[in-house]
Amino acid sequence: GSMDCTVRIWDPVSGRLAVLKGHKGWVNAVACFALAPHQTGGGGGGKSSYRIASASSDRTIRIWDAIKNSMGALAVLEHHRGAVWCLEAFSAGGVAWLASGSEDRSIRFWDPVTRKQVATIKKPTKSVKALATLSTKGGNSVLASGGEDNLLRIHKLADVFRY
Repeated sequence: GSMDCTVRIWDPVSGRLAVLKGHKGWVNAVACFALAPHQTGGGGGGKSSYRIASASSDRTIRIWDAIKNSMGALAVLEHHRGAVWCLEAFSAGGVAWLASGSEDRSIRFWDPVTRKQVATIKKPTKSVKALATLSTKGGNSVLASGGEDNLLRIHKLADVFRY
């Protein structure tokens, strides 16, 4: 992320730099992920299945095509009421998902294809600053969240939303 409101992608092989513009606030976090084959619809429209999500102080999350990044943001997700501090991309049920943590004391879950918010956790008492997922041996996935309330919370994803 950056304070100039951009996301920069550097290709170490070619030395080429791509600058993704669109945020109106500092970029606080990025997450990279690949869509499942059935989520891309066969890759139509010249889009790759590789995505970059960026979170910003402008209260938005933008989703970019990681390969054809000159096309601009593919989606802008806008339900947070405060700066978005962290992102976590994860797979559950064979599908790619995003989780975001915000100054508005919420964790929101997103379907990056439909661009819809699918669930919200409002338990944190202060800003959410960190998110991480873990799949257990039994196939259960959990999300860990941490923030300004100095607590680490563990959320069972199956209890939060259906995937």
